[in-house]
Amino acid sequence: MTVLALLVIATLGSASCSAPAPAPAPLPPPSGTYAVVVDAMSGDMHLVDTRTLAEIGDPVKLQGFPSEVAVSPDGRRAYVISPTSNTLQVIDLRDRRAVGDPVTVGDYPSAVVVSPTGDRVFVADGQSDDVRVYDSSSLRMIGAPIPTGDGPAGLAITPDGQWLYLTNQHQNDVRVIDAQTQEIVGEPIGVGAGPGRIVMSPDGSRAYVANVNSDDISVIDTRENRVAGAAIPVGGYPYGMTVSPDGRRLFVTDQASSDVRVIDTTTQQALPDRITTGTAPSAVASDPQGTEVFTVNMYSDDLSGIDTQSGAVRRSASVIGHGPRGVALVEIP
Repeated sequence: MTVLALLVIATLGSASCSAPAPAPAPLPPPSGTYAVVVDAMSGDMHLVDTRTLAEIGDPVKLQGFPSEVAVSPDGRRAYVISPTSNTLQVIDLRDRRAVGDPVTVGDYPSAVVVSPTGDRVFVADGQSDDVRVYDSSSLRMIGAPIPTGDGPAGLAITPDGQWLYLTNQHQNDVRVIDAQTQEIVGEPIGVGAGPGRIVMSPDGSRAYVANVNSDDISVIDTRENRVAGAAIPVGGYPYGMTVSPDGRRLFVTDQASSDVRVIDTTTQQALPDRITTGTAPSAVASDPQGTEVFTVNMYSDDLSGIDTQSGAVRRSASVIGHGPRGVALVEIP
């Protein structure tokens, strides 16, 4: 065999054994406000430009049926829970890639929030009946699981990061957890039937609870940890909620009636007009300016944007995954 032939064989062998070059990271999205949407049925995450309601780049594949998403205060990471795989997954929103491997949490995670400082992630587990706390950098669990009531479903944190408010769907109450000591404090706060999602007012003085089985909203005075006033009737199966940045309006998605109700938080009365969305709106989030709120519509597979002054609705022209369940808004500089 000639020297040339040997060189050719060596070159071919070397080329065939070399590892393929890694795919280049996607370009960061342009500056703006984006909706981070997670889809249960298609098992992925989408980034949607709120100006155009158009998707940016390709979806990010996730484990299981992702249901809820929370974004870090600096807007760099999304934390996604999947109840079917019992996992917490972290996505870098700049390059739209997973950060590390999925973290195993408790049984059937139902809610996730990030501390205001961004150093802690809290996950409520609906079947193991606990809350678990994770370091956001290492994703290691801090301390032991915190036992809760039966069927924890919703989780909110006060703006100072001191207190967690947790709904127990099967006991019709709310528990308060000291986020520092990781202990439940005080007595359970009785609310409506089947409490699900819970959100905090911007100043932390009120917590709003969506009661899916009594079709109403309970208001909790967080200074005294008691219910303030009568429950507020809304539409069928209230699911998602968001409070306007000035705290004056509460927006509630009604899955069974496919609309959004607006509540005046001063009078604690629902405004008379219903705002029709796509089919079965689930989660809802407000933009930072309070000019528009966005719902993900589980059965029409799209996104609705609602003008908070006029009530005018615009909808995404294309499908946003399949079975969208969770949404969070993020500003990317």
